[in-house]
Amino acid sequence: MILGDLEDLERGAADCDLLITHSHGRQAAQRLAKPLLRIGFPVFDRIGNAHRRMVGYRGTMDLVLEVANLMLDHVEHHHAGDWPLSPEALQAASSVMTAEAA
Repeated sequence: MILGDLEDLERGAADCDLLITHSHGRQAAQRLAKPLLRIGFPVFDRIGNAHRRMVGYRGTMDLVLEVANLMLDHVEHHHAGDWPLSPEALQAASSVMTAEAA
Protein backbone atom coordinates (compact mmCIF):
# COMPACT_ATOMS: atom_id res chain seq x y z
CA MET A 1 0.00 0.00 0.00
CA ILE A 2 1.22 3.48 -0.85
CA LEU A 3 0.56 6.15 1.76
CA GLY A 4 -2.26 8.39 0.57
CA ASP A 5 -3.30 6.04 -2.22
CA LEU A 6 -6.94 4.96 -1.89
CA GLU A 7 -6.80 2.75 -4.99
CA ASP A 8 -5.64 -0.18 -2.84
CA LEU A 9 -8.45 0.51 -0.39
CA GLU A 10 -10.99 0.52 -3.18
CA ARG A 11 -9.75 -2.79 -4.58
CA GLY A 12 -9.74 -4.43 -1.17
CA ALA A 13 -13.11 -3.03 -0.15
CA ALA A 14 -15.16 -4.59 -2.93
CA ASP A 15 -16.72 -7.15 -0.58
CA CYS A 16 -17.03 -4.97 2.51
CA ASP A 17 -20.23 -3.57 3.98
CA LEU A 18 -18.88 -0.19 5.09
CA LEU A 19 -15.90 2.05 4.28
CA ILE A 20 -14.25 3.83 7.18
CA THR A 21 -11.86 6.53 6.01
CA HIS A 22 -11.46 10.29 5.66
CA SER A 23 -13.34 12.54 3.24
CA HIS A 24 -11.16 11.56 0.28
CA GLY A 25 -12.75 8.11 0.41
CA ARG A 26 -16.11 9.47 -0.72
CA GLN A 27 -15.39 8.80 -4.41
CA ALA A 28 -14.47 5.17 -3.70
CA ALA A 29 -17.58 4.74 -1.55
CA GLN A 30 -19.72 6.16 -4.34
CA ARG A 31 -18.16 3.93 -7.00
CA LEU A 32 -18.57 0.85 -4.78
CA ALA A 33 -22.06 1.92 -3.62
CA LYS A 34 -20.98 1.46 0.01
CA PRO A 35 -21.80 3.61 3.03
CA LEU A 36 -18.90 5.80 4.17
CA LEU A 37 -18.06 6.59 7.78
CA ARG A 38 -15.78 9.61 7.72
CA ILE A 39 -13.14 9.33 10.43
CA GLY A 40 -9.61 10.66 10.57
CA PHE A 41 -8.07 13.64 8.87
CA PRO A 42 -9.09 15.41 6.75
CA VAL A 43 -12.85 15.45 7.13
CA PHE A 44 -13.73 18.61 5.25
CA ASP A 45 -17.24 17.84 4.02
CA ARG A 46 -19.02 17.53 7.38
CA ILE A 47 -19.88 20.36 9.75
CA GLY A 48 -18.83 19.90 13.39
CA ASN A 49 -16.74 16.79 12.81
CA ALA A 50 -14.03 18.02 15.19
CA HIS A 51 -16.62 18.10 17.99
CA ARG A 52 -17.75 14.48 17.66
CA ARG A 53 -17.22 12.21 20.68
CA MET A 54 -15.05 9.27 19.70
CA VAL A 55 -13.68 7.88 22.97
CA GLY A 56 -15.15 6.35 26.10
CA TYR A 57 -18.59 4.90 26.59
CA ARG A 58 -20.46 7.78 24.94
CA GLY A 59 -18.06 7.88 22.00
CA THR A 60 -18.41 4.15 21.45
CA MET A 61 -22.18 4.37 21.69
CA ASP A 62 -22.25 7.28 19.21
CA LEU A 63 -20.00 5.32 16.82
CA VAL A 64 -22.16 2.19 16.97
CA LEU A 65 -25.34 4.21 16.39
CA GLU A 66 -23.77 6.13 13.50
CA VAL A 67 -22.64 2.90 11.82
CA ALA A 68 -26.09 1.36 12.32
CA ASN A 69 -27.79 4.39 10.76
CA LEU A 70 -25.38 4.36 7.81
CA MET A 71 -26.17 0.71 7.22
CA LEU A 72 -29.92 1.37 7.43
CA ASP A 73 -29.58 4.06 4.77
CA HIS A 74 -28.25 1.42 2.35
CA VAL A 75 -30.84 -1.30 3.06
CA GLU A 76 -33.76 -1.88 0.73
CA HIS A 77 -36.79 -0.64 2.64
CA HIS A 78 -40.17 -2.24 2.32
CA HIS A 79 -43.16 -0.29 1.12
CA ALA A 80 -46.87 -0.64 1.81
CA GLY A 81 -47.37 -2.42 -1.53
CA ASP A 82 -45.03 -5.21 -0.43
CA TRP A 83 -47.72 -6.54 1.92
CA PRO A 84 -51.03 -6.46 0.05
CA LEU A 85 -54.19 -6.45 2.13
CA SER A 86 -56.56 -9.40 2.03
CA PRO A 87 -59.90 -8.90 0.25
CA GLU A 88 -61.62 -8.80 3.65
CA ALA A 89 -59.31 -6.06 4.89
CA LEU A 90 -59.79 -4.05 1.68
CA GLN A 91 -63.57 -4.34 2.04
CA ALA A 92 -63.41 -3.22 5.69
CA ALA A 93 -61.20 -0.27 4.76
CA SER A 94 -63.49 0.82 1.93
CA SER A 95 -66.55 0.63 4.21
CA VAL A 96 -64.76 2.86 6.74
CA MET A 97 -63.85 5.33 4.00
CA THR A 98 -67.42 5.51 2.68
CA ALA A 99 -68.78 5.93 6.24
CA GLU A 100 -66.35 8.81 6.86
CA ALA A 101 -67.27 10.46 3.56
CA ALA A 102 -70.97 10.44 4.43
